[in-house]
Amino acid sequence: MSAHSFAAQHSEPALMPPEKDELDRMFRNLVGTMHVSGSSQKELFALNDEKKWALLQADMNKTPMPPSYFIDQLERHVDQDLRQRKSKKLTKGLDPSSEVLTALEVTLRSASPEWIKEFVDFPSNGHLALIAFMKDLPDAARHKSKERVFQRVPGENYLVIAAIRRLMRHEYAFRRILTEQNYLSTVAVCIQNNNPRTRLAVLQILATAAADPEGCIVVLDTMHIISGLLNEQTRYETLMMQLDEPDCPGEYQIALMQMMINIINSAQDLNMLVYLQMDLERAGFNDIVQRLKNSPINLVAELSRDYLSKLVNVESIVQSREENWELYHDTLEQLNVMQATVQQVTQQRDELRQLHKDAQIKAVELGESVDSLRREIDALNKRIQDSTVLMSEQAVQIADYQEHIRDLEQQFLSNPATTTATAKPAEAAAPRLSMVAERTATFSKRAPISADLLPPPPPPPPPPPPPPLP
Repeated sequence: MSAHSFAAQHSEPALMPPEKDELDRMFRNLVGTMHVSGSSQKELFALNDEKKWALLQADMNKTPMPPSYFIDQLERHVDQDLRQRKSKKLTKGLDPSSEVLTALEVTLRSASPEWIKEFVDFPSNGHLALIAFMKDLPDAARHKSKERVFQRVPGENYLVIAAIRRLMRHEYAFRRILTEQNYLSTVAVCIQNNNPRTRLAVLQILATAAADPEGCIVVLDTMHIISGLLNEQTRYETLMMQLDEPDCPGEYQIALMQMMINIINSAQDLNMLVYLQMDLERAGFNDIVQRLKNSPINLVAELSRDYLSKLVNVESIVQSREENWELYHDTLEQLNVMQATVQQVTQQRDELRQLHKDAQIKAVELGESVDSLRREIDALNKRIQDSTVLMSEQAVQIADYQEHIRDLEQQFLSNPATTTATAKPAEAAAPRLSMVAERTATFSKRAPISADLLPPPPPPPPPPPPPPLP
């Protein structure tokens, strides 16, 4: 099936359409089988009955062209060697590029996820083939081939952008496009195209990408690149000039407003929000939005008011930040004081812990000293008890000696002659008894004396001689 027959199959109804109610019901069922977003569904439902019936007939009768067909056609159209050769044999099976692009755009409306995946995955890389075709358009237009199949018609740039727009409404293809470096910037260059439909399609692509967090980062990089390519004084300058034109279409205003709101909504913090807001304000967007909020187009006015409601008062933020900065310094100073106090308390705690540890060590040492002293006291008490017993025994001996001395003294007094012989021993023992008595008195005042230190008792006196015989 050629692209011409495929496109005709989607544009020329062969049967009479049914009643409107039945047509709408059938069309709703068809849209329900398509993998398209909510905004795409709105566009489809906005079609007139003739186009709805054409899509219904195409769905009933079509045989979807495989991705390989479109890839082959696009690659052959950008082959410069093939364009320079005038050989019908080499161009056999090659369809006009406008018909191929139209057929591709129609196929992408209702393509299944499997078809989309095959189209953008290696080795097809259909999204890259579309960009390559778009880059080749200026050279192909200058070539002006006599072969009809190589002749470029006005609006093919739009057909490429429209196909990419359809492609980006599928999640898998959307992610593949975002990962391609400078893909969106190549598309965004067409924002200066003379065709209003092309410019609108570009804005819709950028707005779709900006609605995604990762895609918004790519869009911001893209606008930076475009600003340099177009020698803009400020970013978004070209877009603001187009938006400020008196005859700017409402669809263009809606797409641009949606894109800017998506960019503002992507701000992850206040700093980023202020940066994006100031960037748009320098481009003059805020002044334009102030006028658009009174637009007769309800959606434009609603989007304008929505954008204005998201703006922040930078002066109040700066003042609040200065106050917070002062509060931060005060808090930091208090924190430093608290940290110094904590450090001091920690040092005191460590010192107390060390004192407690030293006290515990000293307590153990004192306990050991007390135990040692108790043992010494017990030993001394034992010695005192032993000495007391010894002193008692010695006191008994002394009493015996004293009793013996008194007996001798009485004997001497009663019979001096008979006691003369015993007087000398008694006199000799008297000093010794006196010495023992003194030592005993001294010992009683001092420490106990061992029994080994006492002198031995004197020997008993000899018996008195017998009386003389008459």
